[in-house]
Amino acid sequence: MKQETTWYAVTIALLLFFQSCSPGIEKQQCLKTLDSIGGALSTVISASRVTDTVLLQKALTKFNHYQSFIKRNLRDTISKPDANCLQQFYRSGKNLESFAHNRLAVRSRAALAESQLMRLGEDLKYNRRDLETQKKYLAEEKLQIELLLSLSRQEGNLFSASLEEFKLSLRCTEEIIRQKNKGQLPEVIEEKESL
Repeated sequence: MKQETTWYAVTIALLLFFQSCSPGIEKQQCLKTLDSIGGALSTVISASRVTDTVLLQKALTKFNHYQSFIKRNLRDTISKPDANCLQQFYRSGKNLESFAHNRLAVRSRAALAESQLMRLGEDLKYNRRDLETQKKYLAEEKLQIELLLSLSRQEGNLFSASLEEFKLSLRCTEEIIRQKNKGQLPEVIEEKESL
């Protein structure tokens, strides 16, 4: 919910910025709005750093250990419900791995966008480029930031859906493992806390 509010705030700030930078408005207004967008982008970067990192790591650890155990020990034909469960387990685990990888790329791109916004602001402030050229660069950066925000939102949705799917598949996956391991889960991942 907090992230959705952040996304809406950033989107509104972007819209206000590019409406306020029409030819009749002073460049000072553009600078102030550009500064606001940079602040909103910084908030998004900060929010992405703390997004359920512990829960993600716990899920990925379980996924990797269970996946390894299943590959080593499951050689027999299994029932259709068990196969469906394992497919759900693998699909959601792979999606969580993709999210972890993509999250780093999104954070890197967000940091780059933030530094470019700062440079654009300096260029505008010190008249390093004419106002029309500056507006063109700002429009290009706006488009890139909108794409980044959309991607971040999609990744957040993927994380939530994949984590829920992973949690749902854990019970039956653990039951399959227990059947193959004398009623026990592999010791590496036996833990008191659950996802």
